[in-house]
Amino acid sequence: MPQAANITLVGHLAADPETRYSQGGTAIANLRIPVNDGRPKRDGQGFEEHTSWYRVTLFGKQAEKMAERGHKGMLVQVIGKLYTSIWIPDSGEPRVNLDVEASSFLILERSGAESREPGRQASLADADDGDPDMPF
Repeated sequence: MPQAANITLVGHLAADPETRYSQGGTAIANLRIPVNDGRPKRDGQGFEEHTSWYRVTLFGKQAEKMAERGHKGMLVQVIGKLYTSIWIPDSGEPRVNLDVEASSFLILERSGAESREPGRQASLADADDGDPDMPF
């Protein structure tokens, strides 16, 4: 049985979603999400902040919904499969890409003037179009 690394991310969109369409007409949305975490310092005295950057891809109706509603600074939760790739640029220092193929997402908080009342979560369920193929 094939194994996949499933991941749940919570972070703010670093930019507005970039949306395009495949030759077959399927919507594809690309997101960048930084996730901050604290790691113990090497000397064992306290923690230091570390940021990991994830490239997230959504397909189909999810991509269309994100394109309509997503914007820079919005807090989202993304669930999907994690893929990593290592590449070596001209500098010779290996780099790692963290890519997520999203299976679902949830808008946790809107930023700026579009903020909702405190404590209310916004999700794609708010915009339910009755499509039985939507996974949420």
